Amino acid sequence: MTLSVKKTPTSIAITAALLLSPQALAEDQKDKSQIETIEITGFKGSLARSLNNKRLGDSVSDSIFSEDIGKSADQDIGEALQRITGVSIQRGGGAGEGDSTTVTVRGAGPNLNNISLNGIILTSSTENQAVDLSAYSSDILNSIEVIKTAAADQDEGSLGANILLKTFRPLNAKEDKRVFEAQARYDDFAEEKDYKISGSFSHKFLNDTLGVYITAFSETQAQRKDMFYTDRLKMFSADNAIDAHTGELTGPVTGYIHNNTGFTLYQNQMDRHGFTSAVQWALSDATELSFDVTMSDQYRETDDNTIFSLGSGDAHLDKDMPRILDPNDPWLVYDTTKHAFTKKLDRTARGRTSRLQSGVDTENRIYSLDFKHYFTDTFKVDVRYGYSKTLADDDYYTYLNSNNYAHVSDDALIEVDPAVIEPTGYDCTSGPCYIVTGKSTVDFGPGQTGAPGESNEDNIITTAYNPDDLNAIHLQQAVSRDRIMSDKQKALYVDFDWETDLGPITKIEFGAKRQTRDKSVFNQEYWFEGIPQPLGQDTLGKAIDSIRLSEVTDGITPHGDNFLAELGYKRTNNTDGWWTVNARKSFELLFANSENVRLRPNLANDREIGLTNSAAYIKASFAMLDDNLTGNFGLRYVKSEVESLGYSSVDFQNNVVIDRNLIKIAEDSSLPACTDEQLFTTNADGEQIPNLAGGFDANGNWGPIASQSCYDADYDISPDRRGRYEDGSKPEDPAQFKSTAANSTDMYLPSLTLNYHLNEEMVARFAASKTMARPKIDSLKPSYSIREFVWGGDSWGRLSNPYLEPLESKNLDLSYEWYFNEGGALSVALFYKDMANFEEEGSINAHWRDLRNVSDEELQTLDPIKDILIEKPGGNALEYDQAQADGINCMMDHRHKWQTVTSESSKYCDTILITDIRNGAGGTNKGLEIGYNQNFDFLPGVLSGLGTAINYTYSDSKTKSEVGLLNTVYAAMPMENISKHSYNVSTFWEQNGNLIRLAYNYRTDSLARRSFESGALWNEGGGQLDLSANYQINDDITVTFNAVNLNKRTPRQYYTNLTDTNVPIEGNALEGEANKSRTIRQWSTGTIFRLGIRAKF
Repeated sequence: MTLSVKKTPTSIAITAALLLSPQALAEDQKDKSQIETIEITGFKGSLARSLNNKRLGDSVSDSIFSEDIGKSADQDIGEALQRITGVSIQRGGGAGEGDSTTVTVRGAGPNLNNISLNGIILTSSTENQAVDLSAYSSDILNSIEVIKTAAADQDEGSLGANILLKTFRPLNAKEDKRVFEAQARYDDFAEEKDYKISGSFSHKFLNDTLGVYITAFSETQAQRKDMFYTDRLKMFSADNAIDAHTGELTGPVTGYIHNNTGFTLYQNQMDRHGFTSAVQWALSDATELSFDVTMSDQYRETDDNTIFSLGSGDAHLDKDMPRILDPNDPWLVYDTTKHAFTKKLDRTARGRTSRLQSGVDTENRIYSLDFKHYFTDTFKVDVRYGYSKTLADDDYYTYLNSNNYAHVSDDALIEVDPAVIEPTGYDCTSGPCYIVTGKSTVDFGPGQTGAPGESNEDNIITTAYNPDDLNAIHLQQAVSRDRIMSDKQKALYVDFDWETDLGPITKIEFGAKRQTRDKSVFNQEYWFEGIPQPLGQDTLGKAIDSIRLSEVTDGITPHGDNFLAELGYKRTNNTDGWWTVNARKSFELLFANSENVRLRPNLANDREIGLTNSAAYIKASFAMLDDNLTGNFGLRYVKSEVESLGYSSVDFQNNVVIDRNLIKIAEDSSLPACTDEQLFTTNADGEQIPNLAGGFDANGNWGPIASQSCYDADYDISPDRRGRYEDGSKPEDPAQFKSTAANSTDMYLPSLTLNYHLNEEMVARFAASKTMARPKIDSLKPSYSIREFVWGGDSWGRLSNPYLEPLESKNLDLSYEWYFNEGGALSVALFYKDMANFEEEGSINAHWRDLRNVSDEELQTLDPIKDILIEKPGGNALEYDQAQADGINCMMDHRHKWQTVTSESSKYCDTILITDIRNGAGGTNKGLEIGYNQNFDFLPGVLSGLGTAINYTYSDSKTKSEVGLLNTVYAAMPMENISKHSYNVSTFWEQNGNLIRLAYNYRTDSLARRSFESGALWNEGGGQLDLSANYQINDDITVTFNAVNLNKRTPRQYYTNLTDTNVPIEGNALEGEANKSRTIRQWSTGTIFRLGIRAKF
């Protein structure tokens, strides 16, 4: 028994209209008792139910219904959603990193769409509000509805759509359910066998007034992903190179080279279990109470192994020119069409391996209590209270990387005979980009093995990097993390419905909500370089670069027989596997002298953000022109309050950097030549060590020692020699400081919807509305972070913004729907969105102030934009000496003793890349959606089981050009993750409970990041083919089969230039204006097969 009340003449007339006129809308378009009149029978039945829901709706919407409890053609929520017009999904953040699944709708990204379960907004395991749908099993769902137009009674917070996930309602079902399903799974890439077991039970008691339902599940899934990547492109100039097309000399050329070029093997194992349950109780004919609980626990283990080449940007040596320009096997090849060097080898391109391992527990809890009561036949109240919580907790997290600088020095490499040197770098001339490494091993000298303490000056080397030389490779950095992320939300909704006959007004709805959300992140991340320095304890263990890979290896990476083969790679000494690092062994050696290590707290990544959202609305529904014109209009008031806490930090390079002023003295040939007494001294053990050229004066200030100032012609010859010029004033990182902020905004959101019934089969709809979405939660923390980098790129920083404004959109929709039979429909929808205050991450390329002598107290008063960053005039770097002379106290571009340290190499102020979060000027998105469904039941015999569901979306989006901080220019571009063209084609055959369905989803290119280095990052288009099939043994037992990604799509991202004048400026890649050949990353995954048996009792 479901809720029912005495019928008024008005409601009786509406019910009669529904029964007699298929095109009429129900009195309450969301009254699912009307929709339940369609009996679901298989996949065709689920499509028919979706069409009926769309037809009876009071908005532009699409829906997906399960064929039966826990049974869907798509067994992943993301897979199902991408079948809907205007909806696209992103896996791994859209960059192939990680395994989350998020949703974009009509230009609104994953953080700009509400996703609710039984009316309660879901919390998130991400650091923002984007919901990771991979954390939920599709077994718990009965339907998914995507509402694309707004009404006053809809929860605010979405610019794209409100996505409503709904579970099974036991009193709404005709019969009780007993279902069991067992499924075997196999990913042909991961080569692992997994499973899913689920069971569902529903029963009605007390004369069908009390219904109980529960679905429980347990499942595992292993995945593997192979990736090529380069982290970024940078400019390089050469006097000559070999032309990639002609084989001739090019003459002077400038173009892109890879910074780092690498391969990554991603592996993860997901174990998930949980349940959803509902108690639905019709207390009387006028009152209903329902209580829903959903719990899902997921444990995901990740093992990511990477090998990469650290590309050298140094000029080639003259003695190598015969080999560099050898037309048969050149080191340097330039492609004039790409304006890039497709092959770059040299003496000093080192390499690294790294490994990230983690285990993360994620718990999701959703509770909802819903009370409905009719005070009279025409006046109803709906009170809903919800609580949702997500907790993500690191079980373990480690990251380690390696290098070989302690045994392979640039100085030794430079001295190697050109005839025997084995160059290293990258080679993309055959299509795929390969890492090029050497094969020779280091000769450590007579009686030496490369053990810590041995001199490296007599090492004999012929290559910069051989990943198989385990004794020459050592650890460089180790990272551990302890993170707990909590997201809690409470919400109370009170809604009143009053059916009335006030002229054309048929119903008035009004209500309010109050929602609180608290997101906190405790993230202690520890970086170990040099010798670990625990808090309040003596130095422990050994220096990290004294730990050799041979001591801590975990063996060769798996899948060497086919790693990257889907991307066209052949077997090399890198693609066939590389030696990995064992984290446990590494940390045991790092902390060899203690079992209980206390580490200095790092507060920079901790934050707490609280949101309080209040809303009230009024909405009126109407019917005119003999009920052929229906619709609603309304107004929603929204108030949003934010309180946030965060910690700011500045991290310097604290160990072994060189003092540029001392180097300038060493280069001064007008000074007397250095004597051995000036250059060297002995330590307490009688060992000869460098005699420092600098020291502290009586006031504690670091500077040159007058007696040590001399001309040193060989100062840059070796790390030990460079150590004489080490900067002894090693700065302490400033104390991290707490910041708090509060902000409040409010706005009014009007909406209008019109539905006109052209005839019994056709409906036209128009909608106009204003919607809003709140900024990303993590962007609201009131803090900044700056980190100086000497190795592997520029310094970097990130500025958050607690005063971000809500994002706004003014929306227009016009649609036409033709329901030509029970299972057939054609729909066409036009949409237009004018969005403002779009949140953007801009990339600022600047210098920064030297903060080493700034007190902690003063640092807290500095504005990071006005007082710390220094603009590059005209985008050109400032020379350090000239800047000092002009009174600009910029940070020096520090050099490490393992690098060349000439004053020329550090002549410019240090460059810092700052990510700035701001409200952008906005943009527009306009487009067209077409949907077509057809069952071919009019065909004879077996052909009558054929059917199809096709949809197409066209989007023309554009952001506005603008100038940001420090005159950073943001070009007009499409919106991120919006393809101009996308379509879905599902073709199926179903008869007598048997089903075969092929589903293909395709998207053209889209923008991935508007601001990426000096250009933009783009997603290459592509499609995915999936198969699902059912074989019904009898009325109660069915065999199921699914195959996901049959065509093994290989996503790719590429780079285009927007501002660098060294090469042609390129425009919008979606309009064919740009070169699409510069790959930044490309990856492949396997096909997932699922074979199961489903039984009903």
